[in-house]
Amino acid sequence: MVANNKNEEVILLIKNKKKIYFFTSTTVLIILIVIGIFIKMNNVTADVFSTRELEVNTSAYKDISDKVMESVKDSGVYLLNTGEENVTYLILDGTHMSLKNEAPYFSDVKIENKEKSIMIYFNEELKIYPDGEYPEHRLIYRITKTKDNEFIRVFKNGEETHIDSVILT
Repeated sequence: MVANNKNEEVILLIKNKKKIYFFTSTTVLIILIVIGIFIKMNNVTADVFSTRELEVNTSAYKDISDKVMESVKDSGVYLLNTGEENVTYLILDGTHMSLKNEAPYFSDVKIENKEKSIMIYFNEELKIYPDGEYPEHRLIYRITKTKDNEFIRVFKNGEETHIDSVILT
């Protein structure tokens, strides 16, 4: 009888250990899967190139526009770095009129990711506003870069040009 009780106790102990091992293994597996998903999601968002034009009537446009207002004294091409990881803002500013009542108008903006470079293409024409009244023309693009992006090249009317200033906030 005593041997039977000991055998039953050993069997119960083995069954309990199997349950504990199974529960522990399952928990560890679930934790590893969740960690893997988070890592994958972070890598995907940090390594996807995207561009988006900010709409004039949005708070994001107003925030960025307010940040560049102090630094931008002339019309031109500007980059703004706000400290957001992998994000740069492109500002095509045509809000300042020259003494000849001319102001730039930007069109056909295209932003591409080629190899290790961000390629920015746009057309610019000077429009004359004889009455001194002209619509404010500022285009703002949010560019999410990849880890591989090392250079930014700018082309105005098909010719390579420069960025007038990089603004850090």
